[in-house]
Amino acid sequence: MKKNALSFPRKKKGVTSLSLRKNKGSLLLEALLSVVILSTCITLIIQSLTSSLRALTYSQDYSQALILAENKMQEFLLKGIAPAGLSESGEFSEPYEKYRYSAKAEALTAEDQQGLNDLTLTISWNAGKRKNAVTLETYILAEEEKSE
Repeated sequence: MKKNALSFPRKKKGVTSLSLRKNKGSLLLEALLSVVILSTCITLIIQSLTSSLRALTYSQDYSQALILAENKMQEFLLKGIAPAGLSESGEFSEPYEKYRYSAKAEALTAEDQQGLNDLTLTISWNAGKRKNAVTLETYILAEEEKSE
């Protein structure tokens, strides 16, 4: 009988059952490896989402503090003057009760800056255990001294 290039050798009974046993063991190993890889990927994705949410919350708080600082600074600028030695602090009303402000005005000492005060406004808030703050600083006219 001639062997054809397309004919396959006959399978022996003992070899097939042995190869099936090896495949069962490797199938279990592949499944365990897949579970480990999948759980690692899911853990990394969840950590990324948590970090993104934390950054988004911080950005929101920071933006809100900047808006409050700008509004408070505009209140001082609308008055047009601030006395040297001004020290004011307080809290914002709802819904911004977690934010606090403090304002200080100090006279500038340089000769070319006479009549100006350095106004510093700080907005602070707590985010968990961390204390955050935003500071704005500008020059504002000093109150003129009244002579009698």
